[in-house]
Amino acid sequence: MMGPQNEPPDPLAGLTPSAAPPELKTRVLAATRSAFLEPPPPVDLFSRVWENRPLRLAWAASVLLLLGGHALVPRSTAAPPVTPPPTAVARSVRSAEAELAAIGRLPRLDLDARPLRAEAPPSLSDVPPAHAPEKETRS
Repeated sequence: MMGPQNEPPDPLAGLTPSAAPPELKTRVLAATRSAFLEPPPPVDLFSRVWENRPLRLAWAASVLLLLGGHALVPRSTAAPPVTPPPTAVARSVRSAEAELAAIGRLPRLDLDARPLRAEAPPSLSDVPPAHAPEKETRS
């Protein structure tokens, strides 16, 4: 009755990824082995100081001495802090209140507002013609 059905070829058959080269594994293992056999990079100065306990204690002691010296040394009292006179403060408060009141009294925006001075529409002599005969066009 029915004959054999022909299967269409797979359109994605050519898109399979290619295999890794056979020598890749040996190259990667050789590079890894050489990286492990290299000496470690030199340690920077900060790491050496941080790992050295006496230097770390000296640093902490110097920080504590500086903080203690800052707390114990009296500050100079040559100039007392300047405070503005009460009248100046009252004036600045009044001016701030006046400014806020002026903002509150601003007129509302009119979306249908028109300009105070209407400009005349351009006259026909100012409009260039649609086709100027003296212009040369490329054909």
